[in-house]
Amino acid sequence: MPAYLQNIAGSGRSSRKSPVAQAPIISGMVPCNVIADEILTDHPDRYRAMLVESANPVHSLADSNRMREALRSLELVVVIDIAMTETARAADYVLPASTQYEKWEATFFNFEFPENYFHLRKPLFEPLGDSLSEAEIHCRLLEASGDMPLALIDELREILKREGRAAFRDRFMAAMSEDGMIAKLAPVILYRTLGEVLPEGAAEGAVLWPLTLNFALRDSDSLARAGYEGDPNEQADKLFDAIIAGHSGITFSKDDMQTVWSRLGNEGCIQLVIPTLLEELQVLEAGPVDRANTEFPFALSAGERRD
Repeated sequence: MPAYLQNIAGSGRSSRKSPVAQAPIISGMVPCNVIADEILTDHPDRYRAMLVESANPVHSLADSNRMREALRSLELVVVIDIAMTETARAADYVLPASTQYEKWEATFFNFEFPENYFHLRKPLFEPLGDSLSEAEIHCRLLEASGDMPLALIDELREILKREGRAAFRDRFMAAMSEDGMIAKLAPVILYRTLGEVLPEGAAEGAVLWPLTLNFALRDSDSLARAGYEGDPNEQADKLFDAIIAGHSGITFSKDDMQTVWSRLGNEGCIQLVIPTLLEELQVLEAGPVDRANTEFPFALSAGERRD
């Protein structure tokens, strides 16, 4: 279990259900093949609009024709993507995003041991045409809707300019404790404040700042072994600055096996039991199902890896 900057999946535990199909919402995600069922109904809580970002459900999900019908029945569909996909063609509005070569970008699928690495990639080219980074698109949508806390942003800009990052951190944390919505808007607020003063126009990297702080509070020893000394706040600032400046990637943690075992929690076990999956596995006890069909005498299995 290596150290991580961002938990990309969460615990998975949730009692939430989708409004129509009552499908379990796992790690904040609705099972993709019930999306059409959540739309093509007269249920009062059916989905009425969708914002689709960097995804192509009309092409990628089961029953493309039904998904296309579902999107066309929505009151509003907005797509943010780098390409004019099948889903984009079914949308009311398409907001063109710049490619990974034209914006600051990173991946959080980094699970190296004993040293773990992170790479904030610098853009190679200027954005093509009127395309924008997703971060800029998100900000402009919030600003146009009137939901951006402009007064707080002005205050944070002034604090950052006159008093520095430590005072900025204190005011930002206080604002989140005072208003839960500020925490939800944190990425765009940081983009419009801290992001504006980062070197080389690395505004998209501002969202990494709270991640480095959370990591320092959670795994200070791992950071120290990787060379980031000081209290958690000092470690976080050093790590953040290193990420922004390290165009070839940086080492953000260094662990030993004892540290890995400590991440298993109080029970000291890896949780493999997933009740929902066990229920599905019980179906196999009845034996193989005869799927022979003279009209379609073959089985298509797609999306599997065999390496």
